[in-house]
Amino acid sequence: MSLDPSRESVVDGTASNETVCMPHIPGYEFIEPLGEGGTGIVFRAMRLADDELVAVKILHPALSDQRSWDRESRLMSAVKHRNLVAIHEAGEADGRPYLVVEYVPGPSLRKFLTPGFPWSPQAAWLLIDAVAGALSALHFHGILHLDLKPENILLRGGSAHGDAVKLTDFGLARGQHEVQSLAALDAVQSSMCYSSPEQRHGLPLDVRSDLFSLAVLTYELLTGHLPGRVYVPVRKRQPELGPHVDPLLQAALARDPAERPPSVETFRRDLAAALAGGEA
Repeated sequence: MSLDPSRESVVDGTASNETVCMPHIPGYEFIEPLGEGGTGIVFRAMRLADDELVAVKILHPALSDQRSWDRESRLMSAVKHRNLVAIHEAGEADGRPYLVVEYVPGPSLRKFLTPGFPWSPQAAWLLIDAVAGALSALHFHGILHLDLKPENILLRGGSAHGDAVKLTDFGLARGQHEVQSLAALDAVQSSMCYSSPEQRHGLPLDVRSDLFSLAVLTYELLTGHLPGRVYVPVRKRQPELGPHVDPLLQAALARDPAERPPSVETFRRDLAAALAGGEA
């Protein structure tokens, strides 16, 4: 879930004008709502045991199917990494499931992206390196994120490197064994601009689907533009980049997953070399 209080919605980009009643969960003092999305409402709260600020996501009362909610809590609990938003607790209050997760005081990456204005290669690398580390941790545990986009990358204090970068929102995440059959893919819908072709067309997914989304984000950071259907070389938009960046990005953005690098770690390693001026 996205925990940026400056945004209207933390999940699907739509604001709610309805009055939100503060819930009651023993051990927590609720401060304010942060936003509302398709599955629940997120609040900023104080954990009374240690006076720590946390974010509490509560399932929307209109939803009776809790399968995706249970999946999110299970998957978030399975992986620990400095660039993943941590889950502290899962429970139920007044018949409504809730998640208590790490509160990240800071905006999402979207705030720092301006069309037509690329980041410096050094700044882009610091952020991509952190996000790639988070994705690799998920993949090591057999989990696909399937919703990588700027809105789901939080920057603590506005910083874009190190452990200040937090990947969040596991609402679409799946164990890789769950997305091998077409029947299991009906609910796996992501942002069209960042999702892989196979995800958009309901085909089986693997780690190269998250890699595609990471490559879209990398292209956007380096050029100030989304890649689009026809590949435009990054050096046309950012001439200072070395000659080895384009072949790597073009491969990672291939429509056929078999033509992409085999893993996020491979892409991260080769991107580091390409940005440094060497051949992957």
